[in-house]
Formats: sequence, C-alpha cells, structure tokens
Amino acid sequence: MSLEGPQRLTLALALAVSPGCRSRRASPPPPPLGVLHPSSVTEDPRVSDPDNPVWRELWARSTDPGRDRSTSMVRLLDHLRPAPGERLGDLGAGAGYLTFRLAELVGQGGMVYATDTDGALLRWIVWEARRRGVANVQARRVSPERVGLDPGSVDALVLCNVYLFDRGREGSLRGWLREAWEALRPGGRFVVLDDFFRSAPFRVCESCPVARQLTPEEVALLAPGRFQVERRERVAVARVFRPGEAPGYLFTLRRLSPSRDPGGAGSATPSPGGGSPSREPGGD
Repeated sequence: MSLEGPQRLTLALALAVSPGCRSRRASPPPPPLGVLHPSSVTEDPRVSDPDNPVWRELWARSTDPGRDRSTSMVRLLDHLRPAPGERLGDLGAGAGYLTFRLAELVGQGGMVYATDTDGALLRWIVWEARRRGVANVQARRVSPERVGLDPGSVDALVLCNVYLFDRGREGSLRGWLREAWEALRPGGRFVVLDDFFRSAPFRVCESCPVARQLTPEEVALLAPGRFQVERRERVAVARVFRPGEAPGYLFTLRRLSPSRDPGGAGSATPSPGGGSPSREPGGD
C-alpha cells in the first residue's frame, strides 16, 4: 500500500526525531589561534559540542583529582616547585588537570597559561575556570609547531604526556625549543614528564627496545638557547587513557643566560650533582 502525501510527511518527521535516525550535531568551529577570552565561551562545551569524542576519551581521567596521589605527579611537582606569584606555561594542557593544580599553587598573584591545539578542550578550561571562580588561568590555542607564549613571560614550562620529542623531528624541534627558551625568563626551568621512554639511559629492561624518543641531553643539544640538563629520573607515569601506570621519564632543563653557559651554545652539561649524560639515572 502506498502512502499518501500527508502520511509520508508524518513518517518522515517521526524518523527524523527518533534517536536512531537523529543526525549528529555539528561541532562549533575551532577558536582562532591566540587567547580565548572568557566572553567567547557562553555555555558548557559538552552541551554545545556533545558528540565530540574527546569528552569520552579524555575528559574523565584527565581531571581526576586522584592523580594528585600518583607517584609521577608528586615527582613532577618536586621538579617544578611552583612558588606563589610565579607565571607558568602548561603546554599541551588537555582538559586542564595540571592547569588548575598549578593555578592553586601559584595563587592569585601568579598566572598559568594553558596552551593546546584542541579548541574544545580549551573551551572547557575557560568554562571550568569560570565555574570555579579561578581568575589566574588563561587559555591559548596554538598551532602544533608553536609554543605560543610571549618572550620572557614565564618562570617555568611544563610538558606532561605530550610525546613531543620524537627522533626524526629534530628540524622542527629546534625552532620549537628556541621559542620555549625565549618564553622563559633567565634561570627558568622546563619540566618534561612522559611515559614509554626507551632511550638507552632510561631503558626499563635489557630486552626493551630502544624507542624513538630523544634523551634529555639530545633535547638540550637541539636548543640554541643553551639549556642545561639539571635533573632526570625514571618514574612510573599515571596513564590518562586507561587505569594503571606505565614506565616513564621525568627531566628538568634549566635555561641559562649566555654569560653563565659553561659549555657554549646548546650545552647539555649537567649541573653539579646531576651526573654524567652517559650514566644510568638514580631514580627515586
């Protein structure tokens, strides 16, 4: 039996509103590069962008306060040692777990710049900062090859679970590290925490393959801004995407002024007590 015009219209409307046939809501366009002003985020991004898979894949654990108790977070904060009034850059901030933790530690006299390439996550940071009444967080959308901070604007940078330092990317990393050095004030520190590090000085076991990540000394040597490896250790890194921990590494680079650099441009000379680049790190 064929359907008459009004019947076909009724059926079409019923199918359109049924859960199984409802089309996905289009995601809003990404914000422009640069600072996301609070006035640009007018509602919870999980409402305005409900079908974005990032909320299922990253949201829950990346903001889990239980991460405060993980060994890797305790060790990271020991390396970073944020002080009240400092200005920090949280590079690859994700959903802002570390951003808000650092904002609490530097206090209202300080500032945390949260950078990421993902506009949805940055919108969430802006929205959450407003909900919490946090005024010392600024979200910035950056392109993958840029740090996105002003020269001399921060006392420290932190890079947590971003997996940036792969072999084969040395050309682009030189420019990125130069920009990181420029963003740091003299004497500033750059703390890196990542899992699945397998380069020889940090190899987890003799049978573990050597992976593509650069060693801290190799990272320092890429930087024409004269970074120095100050501390490094092996850690168990809390996973973001699934429960448990993974073998990882943690190191701190110190920004040197040219007049203080004992080894010339790009020196990877460790500080006193930091050990030789060829020695196995002591860990905890």
